[in-house]
Amino acid sequence: MIHHIHNESKQSIIDLVYNLVNSSHNLVVNGASSYNIKYDYSKHTEFNTLISTILSNVPDYSIYDMWFNIYSKGGYVKSHHHSSPATEKHPWLCGVYNLKKPKNSGDFYLNNVKTITKEDDLLIFKPTDIHYTTPNLSQEDRIVLSFNFRKT
Repeated sequence: MIHHIHNESKQSIIDLVYNLVNSSHNLVVNGASSYNIKYDYSKHTEFNTLISTILSNVPDYSIYDMWFNIYSKGGYVKSHHHSSPATEKHPWLCGVYNLKKPKNSGDFYLNNVKTITKEDDLLIFKPTDIHYTTPNLSQEDRIVLSFNFRKT
C-alpha cells in the first residue's frame, strides 16, 4: 500500500539525517545506515510532525523502531525480510518512506515485483515480504526512512 506524504520539513530532516547516519549495515551496499544507532528522534519537531503523519496512515500501530539508509551512487539494500519470532506472535507491519529519491536512484522490489514509488511516498508491507532495491545510478544520494510498526 502506497501513501503520498506531504513533508514541509524535508530539507531540515535531510540535514539531520546526514548528521545522524554514520554507521554501516551488512544489508546496505555503498551507503550508510542508522540501523545500529539508538536515537531519540522525538527531540526534533521536524521528526515529530513527519512521524505523526506517517502513523496516521497505519492506524492502530505504533513505531517499534525506525532508521535511515543513505544510498550513494551504486548503493542499494540487499534482499531481506523482517520476519522474526516477535513478528509471528503479534501483528506487525513494515514501511519505507522515500525522503529523497532522485531520478534513476534505484527501484524498490517487493516479493520480486518492481514497486513504483516516488519521493515522499510511504510504502507499507508485511514483515514476511522479501524486499530489496536496485543500485542508485544517480549522482545524488537516495535517502529512505524505514520502520517496523507493531499493533497497539
